[in-house]
Amino acid sequence: MARPLYGFLALLAATVVQSSYYAPSDLKHQIHRANWEQSHGTPPDLPSQARMQRRFEMTSPLLTPWGAMSDQGPTFEPVLSGMSACSMVLMRYRFVDSHSKPFVTQYLPPPNCPFQRVAINFTASVDGYEHDRTGILYLGDTEVWRTSTAESNGPPGVTWTHWEDQASYFSLWKKPQIFIFELCNSLKHNFTGAIDVTLTATFFKVEVLSITAPPADSIFPISSRRSLLHQGSAFRYPEQEASSNITIPRNTKRAVLTIAATAQADEEFWWSNVPESCKSSFDGGKTQLPALSSFREVRVRIDGEIAGAAWPFPVVFAGGAAPPLHRSVVGIQTFSLREAEIDLSPWLAVLGDGTEHKISLEVVGIDDRHPDGPKFVTVPNHWILSGKVFVWEGQPYEDQSVTRGSPPRVSVSDLDYKASDCAISKTLDLMLEQAVSRQITVEAEILTPGGTLATYAWKQKFNMSGKSAFFSKTHSQMVQNLYNTKDVATVDGEEIYGLRQDYPIFMNFTYIPPVGNVTLGIDADLHQKLDRTVTGLTVFTNGFEPFDLSKLDGIWRGTTMQIDHGGHVRYYQYNNGKPSLGSGEVSGDYSLALHDGDFLGDRPATGPAIWGRSVKVANDTIIQDRLYIHLHEEPWPLNKIVGVSYGDGDKQAIGQHTWHEWHRP
Repeated sequence: MARPLYGFLALLAATVVQSSYYAPSDLKHQIHRANWEQSHGTPPDLPSQARMQRRFEMTSPLLTPWGAMSDQGPTFEPVLSGMSACSMVLMRYRFVDSHSKPFVTQYLPPPNCPFQRVAINFTASVDGYEHDRTGILYLGDTEVWRTSTAESNGPPGVTWTHWEDQASYFSLWKKPQIFIFELCNSLKHNFTGAIDVTLTATFFKVEVLSITAPPADSIFPISSRRSLLHQGSAFRYPEQEASSNITIPRNTKRAVLTIAATAQADEEFWWSNVPESCKSSFDGGKTQLPALSSFREVRVRIDGEIAGAAWPFPVVFAGGAAPPLHRSVVGIQTFSLREAEIDLSPWLAVLGDGTEHKISLEVVGIDDRHPDGPKFVTVPNHWILSGKVFVWEGQPYEDQSVTRGSPPRVSVSDLDYKASDCAISKTLDLMLEQAVSRQITVEAEILTPGGTLATYAWKQKFNMSGKSAFFSKTHSQMVQNLYNTKDVATVDGEEIYGLRQDYPIFMNFTYIPPVGNVTLGIDADLHQKLDRTVTGLTVFTNGFEPFDLSKLDGIWRGTTMQIDHGGHVRYYQYNNGKPSLGSGEVSGDYSLALHDGDFLGDRPATGPAIWGRSVKVANDTIIQDRLYIHLHEEPWPLNKIVGVSYGDGDKQAIGQHTWHEWHRP
């Protein structure tokens, strides 16, 4: 769900909100039947919703038998033509009041259809009034995709379609599984929108150039493992302990943990929170601001010891801040919530000893009121967590059949958190600054089957800096935060995987007092960017798969994805939330470029852009939607692809807003 108000503004108006988290239950449900369809040359036949308003997310296309597929359909011909495919409609279902009532069916691999890749299409529509909801797809106890829905403002409703690559989960798709899709919808209060969904899986075989990791031999879920009860297996943290015991093969040569973490309820807008010491700054403490800082860390422990961490991306769901900000182009990672990767290879001598080991997940914020300095503390209600360990096995060589080595050496930096004082000005305004930095290093000497003794290392660096302001007279809040993360996995000093991310977010939010039958008014300015470069043996696809890279000179190690989404809108609710009206302008820019270096030195130059899209929306109407595709022509400069600059001078800017341009409304 999405609550439309931030910070102390939430106490100034009443608005109906509903939760979209899963609720634990042991209820069992009918097993639904899935039917096979053979397809040779055309995509699966999906429902048409011509009258409805279309929603889409800015992403790069997906490799399918019919070409590079996006929400607009096939964009250009596939790398190799003439592929046949098997398609299966795994789900066609209407989610009404579906808390603890997921869709469940028995999945069987396609008969007489050899495959090595799987792509799923999710097409949905809502014809009534409904908030955004969180959905999770499981194969057995393992989460394989997390999404959220578009928000509908009532008839005629909204529709959207999304393609997701499932090649990383090949070891699961090739075996029978309990197929579960969890989407907790509610038709209580003013909500009238049932969610109609169709999920189709397409199986095909094609050889493509790969610079990512091959599919893992095995996948071990870190989940509550409730598929036999016909329930989803994600944890609701901190209400549930998020941990699992696993035993991996003794000949494992590489292991990577991925983490799915989504903030909900009181934690949904964690990135706009204030230091704990400032939460009682207004009304003599009667007004409590959401706190524990604008920092969150999802932490991984193995047998109680820290093994790595992930700093979450601040996803703003399709009802967040103000719903018109997500029409027609939704925010970054709305329809596909990306998972973090933690290389566990330095732990192989421990994990591969043939016994069970406990892997746990936790989410922490910061309490800066402690007399001995800032401390990590568990977050309040709540986060949806799950994980999985991808395992690749080595082949025995002579008498070397199991992985051996030293216990890992773990170095975790002390908490470095700085926050300004919580002084309220004479005009009852509050101005804040926050900064956090972290470093984690894990190293060990590992001897894998068929390999040589080598030093495996996992290194992470995190930084966050931000400013925020509260203006009590105009009921306004401003936030500008910048998050940077860097992950590197090495073997004897040679990088095998690297990730660098920069993701700033800017929000200017003003509450408009009620007038007449207008019960809620919002003036919102929201801008987000994601600059993400991944190289080497990532678990997941990195976007280059549909493109013929043989036409480009150079040796490419990865890709750089750059997304810019934001706008300025006004939003009004009438008669306590039904109906509502919004206006304003929203834009989205996306580019995918090749990357030719690693992260051990300075940031190398990015190669040619191979995909771009630029969208502009005014008053819920698309006025520009341009695609840019690099096939065989000269590569375009990146700033020509998307029409914006990503140079060094823009690092501290978000859209056309910087902190220095802020002024009191």
